[in-house]
Amino acid sequence: MDAVAPIYQKQIDRQCKIDMTEAKSAWNVSQDANAANQAANYLGRIDPNSICYDEAQTLSNQISKRIKELDQREWDFKLKKQQDEVDLEKATVKAARDIGVAYGENQKAAVYNVSGWYY
Repeated sequence: MDAVAPIYQKQIDRQCKIDMTEAKSAWNVSQDANAANQAANYLGRIDPNSICYDEAQTLSNQISKRIKELDQREWDFKLKKQQDEVDLEKATVKAARDIGVAYGENQKAAVYNVSGWYY
């Protein structure tokens, strides 16, 4: 049994290096949500007692940070798009109002001839 522990440690260290390589490769392909999911699958296989577990944690943190940035960027874009739509609608209402005011200001005064209308 004493001989099994070092052999097991070598095995989990070897598997850790393989999984880390696969995770890095998956992540470096596109660095998006799909790549993050693929890398997470490989990182999830890494044994906490392996020699490269800290490196796996570091990569996981980097991936997490990048995904948060992408999500924030997407959220910012959606807010900007919504704000642009609101600004466009406000501009349309203001233009319609300005046209109505200009039309109203340029009207001739109405002249009513009331003499003889009741006969």
